[in-house]
Formats: sequence, C-alpha cells, structure tokens
Amino acid sequence: MKAKLLSIASVMFAALLLTGALSTAAYAQDYTTNTIAGSVKDLNGNPVAGATIEISSAKGVRRSATVGSDGSFRFPRLPLGEYEATVSASGFETLSDMQINNQLGVAGLLTITIAPEGAPIEEIVTTGVRQASVDFNTNETGISVNVGELMNKYPVGRDITSVALFAPGAQRGDTAFNTRRNGNLASFSGASVAENAYYINGMNVTNFRNFTGGSTIPFEFFDQIEVKTGGYQAEYGRSMGAFINSASKSGSNEFTFEATAYWTPDSLRETSKDIQTTWNSLDYTKGNDLILQASGPLWEDHLFFYGLYNDRSNYEQDFSSSQRVDTFDDDPFYAGKIDFVPFDGHRLEYTYFTDQRKIKQTTYAFNEANLDRDEVNGSEVGQSLGDSFILAGGTNEIFKYTGVFTDWFTISAMYGTNEFDRADQTTAGDCPIVYERMTNPGSSAAIGCWAGAYVGNGFDERESTRVDADFYFSALGEHHIRVGWDQEDLTSFDETAYSGGEYFRYHYCTDPNGCFNGQIAQNEEYVRHVIYNTGGSFEIQQSAWYIQDSWQLNDRLTMNIGFRSEVFENLNSNGEVFIKTDDEIAPRLGVTFDLFGDGRTLVSGFYGRYYMPIAANTNIRMSGAENYIEEYLRHNGYDERNSGTDIPTGVDYANPLQYNLISDGEIPDPSTIKAEQ
Repeated sequence: MKAKLLSIASVMFAALLLTGALSTAAYAQDYTTNTIAGSVKDLNGNPVAGATIEISSAKGVRRSATVGSDGSFRFPRLPLGEYEATVSASGFETLSDMQINNQLGVAGLLTITIAPEGAPIEEIVTTGVRQASVDFNTNETGISVNVGELMNKYPVGRDITSVALFAPGAQRGDTAFNTRRNGNLASFSGASVAENAYYINGMNVTNFRNFTGGSTIPFEFFDQIEVKTGGYQAEYGRSMGAFINSASKSGSNEFTFEATAYWTPDSLRETSKDIQTTWNSLDYTKGNDLILQASGPLWEDHLFFYGLYNDRSNYEQDFSSSQRVDTFDDDPFYAGKIDFVPFDGHRLEYTYFTDQRKIKQTTYAFNEANLDRDEVNGSEVGQSLGDSFILAGGTNEIFKYTGVFTDWFTISAMYGTNEFDRADQTTAGDCPIVYERMTNPGSSAAIGCWAGAYVGNGFDERESTRVDADFYFSALGEHHIRVGWDQEDLTSFDETAYSGGEYFRYHYCTDPNGCFNGQIAQNEEYVRHVIYNTGGSFEIQQSAWYIQDSWQLNDRLTMNIGFRSEVFENLNSNGEVFIKTDDEIAPRLGVTFDLFGDGRTLVSGFYGRYYMPIAANTNIRMSGAENYIEEYLRHNGYDERNSGTDIPTGVDYANPLQYNLISDGEIPDPSTIKAEQ
C-alpha cells in the first residue's frame, strides 16, 4: 500500500491547552501572530532541497515556500489558527492534508518526512511528539492558553485573571485592590498587582491611572492568552510582574453563530461570616449573562467579520452595621473585528470594543436591631439616602497592518485608542459625608443623607502607535533580528471632591486628661472636619525603541541579546514637565544550551532590566490643584442628629482645636517636585 503521509516527526504546533514554552529564538511570534517553520527531510534524514510547501487557512492565507539547501522553510507572521499544509518534491510522494495549529506563544520546529515516489509502504504511520514543557531556545517563562479548549476542559473563572493564575509563581492578589473598575487581580513572583501589563490585539489596555488591571473584556472575546512571567525579550516593557498578552477571536470563510447563557443565583453562593462592622451573612448577589457571537466571510478569502454582544445583569446587596448598598450593573458589552486581506501576505485588521458601564448604587440607612435576612432582602430597610453612579470603561479601537514582503523581511504597524471613564456621580451630591464615632473608638457608623463618598468627573485616554520589523538571515548561525518603536500619549482628567464638599466625623474624648492639650474635657464631644478637592488635566508621554537578536549558533546553543531604551515624561496641569526620565536602558541577555543534545537537559541563564512608568495618579496627587484642609472643632448643636444631613450645628470655625493645612489649592512649582534623569 502506498501512502502520501509517512510521518510527522514533530507536531510542535498542535493544539495544547497549557504549555510552559513561549516563542522560539529564531522563529518568534509577535503580539497577535506566530511563525510556522521547520524542515523537510527524506527517509534517511537528509534535507530535500527544492521541495515546495504550501499552507492555507480559512482566514484567507495562501502561501508557498521553496525549501532551502538545508531543508528549512519559514512562514513568518501568520494569523493564529488552523492551517493545512501540502509538501511536494520531484521524485517524492506528495504529502497533503497535514493539519498545523498555529498558537500564540507555542514554540517548536516542524520536521516533515516525505517518501520517494513509488516506495512500498504497507501502512500509514503518523507519529507525534508533545510540545516540551521547557523550550530549549528561549529564556521566557509562562503559559500559553487556547481559551476555547480551556473552557471545554476545565472549570475556570470567566476572566483573564483566572487564566493567569495557572502560570507558575502566580497567586491571587489582595482583595483590597479589587474594585468595580479593576476586577480581581493577580500577583506574579512577588511583584505587586500594579506591576503587570495587559495587551489585546497588540494594544496596551493597562489602567495607567494606577496600573491595577485593564479594560474589562468578556472571556468569550478572547481566542488565545499568553502570560509571560519572566525572561521576556526587549520588545516587551512597562512591566515588572507579568506581561499578559491576548488575541481576540476573528472571522474566517466559515459562517458561525454561538449563543451562551450563564445564571448565577444567590442560593449557590456560600454565606460569609459577620464581623464587627460588616453584616456579611446578609449580603446578596445574583447575575445573568447572555453572549451572542457571529462570524463569517463578507468576501471569501479576503474580508471577514466577527461580532460579540454580551447582555449582562448583576445585582448585589452589601451590608455594613448601619447601611445597605444595592448595586446594579447591567450595561452590555459590544465588540467587533474586521480582517481584510487585499492580497497574499498583507493583512489589515480593525478591532472595536466598548466596556463602558454606568454602575448604579443605592444606599439605605437601617437599624441593625432585630434584622431578619428575609425581611432585609424582601423590602427596603430604612431611609433611602440616594443613588450614586460609578462610570467605568470606554470605547477602544485598534488598527493594525501586517506585511510579509519576503521570507526574510516583515513589518507590522499598529495605531489604537483606549478609554477609561472615571466619573463618580450621586443624586445626594449636596449631602456632606458624616460619620459617628462616639462610644467605640475603633469603629464608626455612617449617618446623614450622603450616598457616595466622592463626587467628580474623570477620564483617561491613551493614544498608542507602534511599528515593528523582522529580519531573518544566516551568519555564523541563524539570526532573527526584530527592531521596533512605540509611542504612547496619555491624558488624565480629574475633578474630585467629597460629597457635599466636606467631611464630618463626631468624636468622643475618652482621655482622663482631656484632648487637644486640655481644650476638650473627658466625656466631651468634638468633630473632625475635612475639606478636600482636586482637579486638572494631565499628560504623560512615554516612548521606547528596541533591538533584539535571537541567535541560534547551532542546534544546541542559542543566544538572546536585546537592548531597550525608554523615556517617561509626566506633565502637571499647567503643561509643565515635573518628572522626566531619559534613556532608561534595559538590556536583556539570555543563553540556553542543550547539554547533551537530546532535548532533555537544559542549562540556561538570563539577565534583564525592566522599568515601570510613573502612574497618572502621581500627576494628580503631586502636581494638581489640590485643596486639603483638616481641622478639629467644637460644636454645641444636636438638633439635626439622626435626621437630614446630620451635620453639626454651632460649630466654632473661628477657633479650631487643631488646624492642618495639607494642601492650599495651588499648583506646586515643578522645581519643588521635579525629578529628572
């Protein structure tokens, strides 16, 4: 029996769920593409020079290459997904219908063996070798995940952090950093949760206000995710924890439609224990999600679409010892992607998504005595203090061009915009913040009519441009040189003040010797009063260029030599530079050696330097017009206690017990806070 397919000695690009290996040295990936490369050999292991290999995919890719004298071939910057390959050569049987899965971050070289024409073969033999958990050509560590396969095989949370936690050295971050804007976060190898970078389709979507998290994207929008936890090359920067890179789904020649629904009732959630100031046992939460996805060709082999609509509804009740806060979050998520292949080797991509949300919170006051769970969840408890609104997310657009001009030169360019809304609004915005701290110095209870602590408007906008080029050549081994430049122009606008413009907290002097040097006697009451507001528009400019050489000296030794230079520049609200760091040099030096040449024992070493930019929150807090006054005052009025605003009456503002001017509302002189390097 004759057979076209004898063996595939390695299926390095097989669909693996998780792998510790990332990109290879000479055949590396970028943010959204990967390279299929390898060699064609005969039955005796000799290279088949002049053989032709053709690959195709349902995403409009049609490429062919002629095998070199050493039997090698390379298809750089291929879109992710499934490919079919055909290999033919004069005097050999044609090998066809070979399946290759091109996955983000998965490394390895294909070795394809073809048989002489007319060779007597009694049976078809197809052998495969799993991708090694250690890549012998790179110093990078981390994981690569096919999201669809992960969801089908493992019960995993539907968010990017749940995937990232599979990476070695990862652990869930402190819940104190989890907010409705950030979501839950992860820490890697001892770094803080604010030292990670988040990218999708080549675009940085990291929250640059304080670096905690990024844009909120439904799990179903992701096609593949990779988490680089260490040793990553010079093209990756602005991170000292993990570099979390993802690629979205996209269309192909096949029409698809998918509907998915999730129901999360409160009855399936475990009840938490009560603590002194929080009635956790009364908390209530439920959620519903409907995800609709569709994709297909608009022009077969040339123009493809993908779209996602996520109708989501989440409701929570959260109890303290004096308030109940009801939270409603029901804004949908929209996303779409267009891929255009005008001719072979050139691809234009456009990605759009909006994660904009208006989260409504209604605050109720209640008497904690004799509360019953059914009573609490079945009716309003006490007086409604009003509604507050948290605005989050925004519109995002990504434009990308990829061009393969030869098998030794490729180029890609990306331009994108990324938005974060940061407004905090409330229907009780005229009500000051009031707390009572009387009999128990260790706790305080919210009183008054205020619903949200802060009121203000704010937004962050990112404009990002990036260009990368790849060169492949042979000189004392195999080289893959990548050079690139990127620029990010960031704008943060913030106007924030306390609800009602001020803050009161009642205190009770317990010191037998009195308080404030005896001005307040024991058992006498006083009030802490704070005025706080800040605002301004701030710009940050950051850029970088890099060069990286992945140099395979031979089959056993690889050198990864990189150089990155970064510039960070932060401006105050007057447009003056107050922090600037020039030429932050970040070398990346790595070596890997296959000790015995059998792919079993790896000796490697790596040295790298990484820099973090300055968070926009630093601009706002250090170089904005901040007015911050704290004072302790006498008062003699109790008429409004437990009704209305609950602010004190008869306050002696003219003679404060203690007065602290923390910030006077003036924009600081840059010379007093400037740092240049």
